[in-house]
Amino acid sequence: MMLQTAKEAYAWGIDSVKYHPLYVVKKTALANDYIKGKFKPIGENEYLDVLTEAIKMKPKHVSVQRVTAGIDNDSLLSPEWCRDKNTQIKKINAALKPLGLKY
Repeated sequence: MMLQTAKEAYAWGIDSVKYHPLYVVKKTALANDYIKGKFKPIGENEYLDVLTEAIKMKPKHVSVQRVTAGIDNDSLLSPEWCRDKNTQIKKINAALKPLGLKY
């Protein structure tokens, strides 16, 4: 779904893009779905794969403003890997390195 969304956004002629995983925070409708087992957040490796593919298909003129978001407080329910933004950035850069890119 994320790749399809990126493809459609690129087709609109956007100038810049922000990517980040969807995370579940307490006291939200999404939290209710997560608790009931109706929503499963994206895994870290899957996110890295999808992010890399989205960046590879991005038109050259589109700038990237963000590649992740982190939340390190007690409101986060899932995914746990979203707690440490610095670790996320290191892993994203490792995933982008084979493409000759760095964030």
